[in-house]
Formats: sequence, C-alpha cells, structure tokens
Amino acid sequence: MAFVPLPITDTWIPSFTLYDATGENLIWTFYATDDTDLPQTPVETVVITNFRASGAVVINGGEKSFETSLHFYIVGSGYKDVNNQLKELVAAIPVNVPFILRVGTSQDSAPEQYNVKRIMDFTWNNVVRDLRNYRQEITIKFLVNSW
Repeated sequence: MAFVPLPITDTWIPSFTLYDATGENLIWTFYATDDTDLPQTPVETVVITNFRASGAVVINGGEKSFETSLHFYIVGSGYKDVNNQLKELVAAIPVNVPFILRVGTSQDSAPEQYNVKRIMDFTWNNVVRDLRNYRQEITIKFLVNSW
C-alpha cells in the first residue's frame, strides 16, 4: 500500500496573546510560536483510603497550578530592531505580575484562557548562532493558575 498524504485543509494558525489581569489591555502577541504544551487543564483530586475497608473516597479538587512554556521567535530588520523588541518584551512582562494568556485553538471557538505569572527569566535560545541579526529564539515560562 502506497503512502498518501492527507490533504491540507486547515491553514489556521493558533494564536497566543497576553493581556493584563483585567483581560482588556493587550500586552503582547507571541508571533511565530512553534512549541507549547497548551491547551491543558490539569485537575487535582484528593483520594482517601482506609486500611480496614476496601475502596476509597475521592473528593473532587480544583484546577491544579502547573508550569507551561511558549517557544517563539522575534524577527526584525536587523540587530538594532531585534534588540529593541527584546527590551520591549522584558519591560512588558515582568516577573510575578498577574496576566491572562489567551490561546486561540480554532477559528470557530472562543480562546482558552489562563491566569498566569512569569516565574523565571526568559531563555534566549541559540543567541550565539543567530547573533540577533535578524531573529531571536525565546522561551518564556509561566505558572498557570497562580492568582
């Protein structure tokens, strides 16, 4: 049997946007995002077992906090442009400030929404190889359900 590739009919690209804690003011749009573990909604439950009985009591829990990351690129016309965008990025998303991250998962549905805080420094991937002449590869980590 010959391999037949599936036709490409869905050309929509997921969107990743960061808003302030009110959800009204757009802070940053993450363009060229190529790796993330979102969307997800992990929950935590409490299981109580007893040594003298068989079975368990399961108490429904709430949404669990978890770390997530976005791997994306900043692209510019040259070194100065890329560095200016990086300065804007760092100033716009400080550590331990509440934000709302919206992940658009399809054209026809409302975006998934997460309460997040940036919890650590940005990771500047491959800075030695790219030299920030035309792009910078970046990873940002958030703690979800942190406020």
